[in-house]
Amino acid sequence: MTIIRAAFIGLVAMAMAVVVAFFLSVLTPIGLARDLEPSPGLHADAVTLGVGAVLTVVLTLALIAVPAWLIARSVGSGARRRSLVRPSRVAATVSRAGGSIPAIVGVRMALERDRGREAVPVRTGVLGVVVGVVVLCAAVGFSASLHHLLESPRLIGYTWDAIVFVGEEDSLDVDAVAAEIEMISGVAGTTPGVFVFGPFFTDRPLLLGSHRRAVDLLVIGPGRVHPAVIDGRAPIGADEILLGPETLQEVGLEVGDTLTAFGQVGPDIRVEGEKSIVLNEPDVGKGTSARFRIVGSGVPPFGAGAGGADPRTESRLGRGAVMTVAGLQRLNPVARPNALYVRFTDRADRSSALAALRREARAGGIGEVSSDSVSTEEALDVEQIDEFPLVLAGLVAFVAACVLAHLLVTSTRARRRDFAVLRALGFRRRQVRGVITWQAVTIVAIALVVGMPLGVVLGRWGWQLYAGTINVVPEAAVSGLALVMTAIGAIAVANLVAALPARTAAHTRPAVVLRSE
Repeated sequence: MTIIRAAFIGLVAMAMAVVVAFFLSVLTPIGLARDLEPSPGLHADAVTLGVGAVLTVVLTLALIAVPAWLIARSVGSGARRRSLVRPSRVAATVSRAGGSIPAIVGVRMALERDRGREAVPVRTGVLGVVVGVVVLCAAVGFSASLHHLLESPRLIGYTWDAIVFVGEEDSLDVDAVAAEIEMISGVAGTTPGVFVFGPFFTDRPLLLGSHRRAVDLLVIGPGRVHPAVIDGRAPIGADEILLGPETLQEVGLEVGDTLTAFGQVGPDIRVEGEKSIVLNEPDVGKGTSARFRIVGSGVPPFGAGAGGADPRTESRLGRGAVMTVAGLQRLNPVARPNALYVRFTDRADRSSALAALRREARAGGIGEVSSDSVSTEEALDVEQIDEFPLVLAGLVAFVAACVLAHLLVTSTRARRRDFAVLRALGFRRRQVRGVITWQAVTIVAIALVVGMPLGVVLGRWGWQLYAGTINVVPEAAVSGLALVMTAIGAIAVANLVAALPARTAAHTRPAVVLRSE
């Protein structure tokens, strides 16, 4: 009988799953694949839905097989088996702590499954609620990490807040200018770099490896502002380089290996007043090469550091290279730092610090200040999955609530005799409702204690995997407020779900039930 009931449940679940999957197909695919999909909208894949339907029934039967066998063994020896049931230590603790009678009975019913005809699938039900809480917390954590990414340009390579263009005059003391800027309130530090790309490699971009892969180049450091690093560290020496994950894979190397970079000598520009004078025109375009050691993989910012992405390169996150000013000078000896990358303190008001920086630049005749950067939304196509984790979490939470409701209904029916005895002993309807409520709250509390840490870990792990696919710094975020609200919401849902079974149990007629027993 139990197997037949499980088969019926599996068939109903199969039908519901197929229908829900069909209507949710309007939300897929996501990301870039959605833009390329020729016919978005409702779609039914017969093979996928068929396999999913069969697996739903098979897994339902597999999950019920062991409990059904145990129930079958216990039939006919209920009294003897019942004596073997271990009392709940949690319920004993609640009793010693002076808990109310409904609380003690409710905790016992939540944790003690009984035997024979009164057997309740406590473990299966609790496991279902735990799985729901795990997925819910994982989705909340993933969503928090996604919003953190969208609000943190540094995770896609923009580790600075402003750029000060200082020019290329020989007489300019870049270190002195940096010292003046670092005295401004709200400025945490500066790092010299080369922002304008064209004057150094006029005919071709930077080429890497034996296959001469063309990549965009960011020249920064060493200094207090570092490029975004995923693995390893930022380059600090003249013979060190950092590559994007895709570029690292394209050249077939790993962190710690060496490769050859190919460049060319650019014009030696001297600025006199408002005129730029080229001094070494015959040497312009001469091919150069140098060996570099790969010290890390990271996120060269999308279209930054080189006056914009070079049209001859495939510019996207995960591609590109980062080297120091001294490293660039190995390929072009006449290159000089012409910009300072500025980072503000965490507590500084960004607009106020930027205004102070611009006033100082105008007063000192330093140069132009820019705070433009590519936004995370522009560099990533993630807005289409922004709410998807929460939608998935909502569906799983609904399923978990249904599992809890089924467990409570099953428990109420199986323990009709117990509720009748309680009513005969003097329990009021309010106390009976309290028993069911405490049972539901206990199950959800256990699910939160077990599932919430697992969900946080699963969410961080899932985010790190996803961040690796989009080539950003895999910095996970955990929203404590969201987790607290999740816990409060779960307890509220437990009380709501318990309302109907509690009302049914409270209206039990003791005489009728005991006479039938």
